[in-house]
Amino acid sequence: MYKNLMIAATGVTLMLAPALATAQTAPAPSTTPAPATPGTTVTPAPAPSMSAPSAATPADPLEGKDVVNAAGEKIGEVEKSSTATLIVSVGGFLGIGDRQVEVPRDRVSISGTGDDTKVMTSMTEDELKALPEYKNPS
Repeated sequence: MYKNLMIAATGVTLMLAPALATAQTAPAPSTTPAPATPGTTVTPAPAPSMSAPSAATPADPLEGKDVVNAAGEKIGEVEKSSTATLIVSVGGFLGIGDRQVEVPRDRVSISGTGDDTKVMTSMTEDELKALPEYKNPS
């Protein structure tokens, strides 16, 4: 068991290493204003809008929430949601081998708010796995 866990952890590390090595940010460009000519007024540019959600706060409040069955066992995780459906990641181990399926909203119940949000379904994990795989339209 320990050997399999170590192999899986090594595999995940090896898959993430190239992405982490290339995730470097470029330095911000210089925004030094040009010198003003006599008799002109320089007005500073407005600050950029900070209304976009940060990486720490997902725009989708259900994103990342566990989907549990009637017994309270985790059977999936919400990847995306819309008013009609949830895209749920099901199966796999540590994100490897999982697949995304589209679950109609009328097959789940959502309770709570914020960190206390719960997503529950009467479906079993096998029923979720039997749903057709979700294909992103873009």
